Amino acid sequence: MNLGQNLEQDRSLSVLNSLDDPIICTSEKGVVRFVNIAARQCPVFSGEIEGKVLSSPISLEEKNSGALEVLEQAREQSGWNGCVYLETEKKNRCFKLQVTKFAIDQDDEPHYLWKILDETLRNGFDNIVSKEQFCRLVIEKQADLVVAVDTENRFLFVSPSYCSFFDKSEKELLGQTFLPLVHEDDRQNTLDEMQKLFVPPHKCTITQRVMTSNGWRWLQWVDDAFLDAENNVTSIIGVGRDISDQVEMQNEINECKNNLEKLVDQRTAELVEANKQLQQEVIERQKKEKDFQKSQGRLQSIVTSLHGSAINVINAKGDYLEAWADEEFEKDTGIKGKDVIGQNISFYFPPEKTVELMAMIAKIINTGESVSFEYEYPTPNGMLWHEANVSLLKGYDDEEDCVVSFIKDITSRKKVEQTSLEYQKQLQSLATELTIAEERERRHIAQLLHDDIGQNLALINIRLKMLQEQIEDEKKAETLEEITGIISDTITATRSLTFDLSPPILYELGFEEALRWLLEKYCGNLGIYGSFYKQGTSPELDDNIKVLLYHVVRELLVNISKYARAKTIQLEVQNKKDLIRIKIKDDGIGFDPKKLTGHNNGFAGYGLFSIKERLRRFKGSMVIKSNPGHGTRILITVPIDIKPGNEQ
Repeated sequence: MNLGQNLEQDRSLSVLNSLDDPIICTSEKGVVRFVNIAARQCPVFSGEIEGKVLSSPISLEEKNSGALEVLEQAREQSGWNGCVYLETEKKNRCFKLQVTKFAIDQDDEPHYLWKILDETLRNGFDNIVSKEQFCRLVIEKQADLVVAVDTENRFLFVSPSYCSFFDKSEKELLGQTFLPLVHEDDRQNTLDEMQKLFVPPHKCTITQRVMTSNGWRWLQWVDDAFLDAENNVTSIIGVGRDISDQVEMQNEINECKNNLEKLVDQRTAELVEANKQLQQEVIERQKKEKDFQKSQGRLQSIVTSLHGSAINVINAKGDYLEAWADEEFEKDTGIKGKDVIGQNISFYFPPEKTVELMAMIAKIINTGESVSFEYEYPTPNGMLWHEANVSLLKGYDDEEDCVVSFIKDITSRKKVEQTSLEYQKQLQSLATELTIAEERERRHIAQLLHDDIGQNLALINIRLKMLQEQIEDEKKAETLEEITGIISDTITATRSLTFDLSPPILYELGFEEALRWLLEKYCGNLGIYGSFYKQGTSPELDDNIKVLLYHVVRELLVNISKYARAKTIQLEVQNKKDLIRIKIKDDGIGFDPKKLTGHNNGFAGYGLFSIKERLRRFKGSMVIKSNPGHGTRILITVPIDIKPGNEQ
């Protein structure tokens, strides 16, 4: 591709202006017509040189006077390269100017390009013979990316560095638009910025992400528009640079800056809050100091008004600094409050308890946490139960931090709790006995329904069918047929009731087959899928455990059918050496087990309590795991050799 055939005069000047090398352009007489940005900053020239003659008047020393002679030689020889050596005002900096003759105007008026190089860099322009060759050589040597596009964003020129950067050939790119290479989130911004090229000053800067052979990279472009004689944009040239490392570094800097600002804000807020707390503590301390003497008298009055209570102040060594107790507490324990002051806790507690209390005091002083606990204390009147609430007391009497303990006699409450536990055990026993008695009665009723009522109904049905065959009257025959149908439905209902009361399969085929039948029944009624699994050899179960587990599983399946909205139910029986496990799993809507306290919850209240209490009677347990939207898993565990009444 011939760059001179596609770019006009101002394109070449724009390319020269973007170069890092100092370049100037003069006429045949040495008048400076163009100075690129790098030349304006070059120490060779100390002032504005555009429009001046390239000789002593432009702040060059005597060595520079040969510039016009070089121009004269270049004027006589087409394509001649010559040079003149210059020195700046600083004697330690030497430069040389190399000149090339070429036609830059449309009328081909000869002009001369001067490239300023450090004298130590004597490589350069020896082979440059035309404006086109010079521009192409400069572009090819650039690490930056150089492209030219038309007003429809199609490539007119791509530099070798651009092709290498995108791992594409010049042939693949020319005539194609660059937008597919740009990240889709940056395309609209790129087009918006390029609109600035169509209005003065016809320049823009664009930052965008592009897809390269090494993935997404950040580029920054400096674009210039080229105009025709009527100031219409004919093409655009852009110089781009990979700034991915700078962007990444800037992002890291911004992140560090944000983190630092957050940390400063956090520390500032903490200092402000700490200062407020400190001021508040000072105010509170001053107030406490003023009221301390009054509070002691009031505290004594409060303690004496309480029944069976005491307050102690204890330091880190376990010594009692203060002690107050009401008359009832002193009478029950046989200890006077005034006699406690000055004593150590080891005087009142055995060694192992003393070690435990000292560790607790140290923890409270170090962490500020409050501790509550109950303990038994021997007295002349027998063992008493006390409840102690121990908290931190900072800077007591301007000394070290201490703890304050509020002690209350809870012996009466403990007796009530013990009575309640005994009642609870009795309730557990009654619940178990009730279940056993209920199953015994259910089985008796079911046997009556099956042996007596069921058989009688079947016999009646057979006799009626025989009678129906002997009657010739159609109306009477239809009536008998209707009666036999009702009796058949009654027989079916009787059998269903028999299985609901006490399924014979539980005693005839065994516990596991009864559970399988129970699962199939409920899944069949709901129209959902049920699966039954068994592990281990079936043990010989006590009838009481067998009946208990059967009814527990039935109650749980009833609740699943009512509330779970499940599509599948899994029932698994695991037979171990000394226990049996039953796992029930569904894929229903699930629930929060912590909320099983409401009266309107079908899986809560007395039903759940009854199941757990009946299992506990046989030293068994039930664990429920569920989350809303994630189904429910229930694990029932019962030891095989435990008899009712041996619960822990």
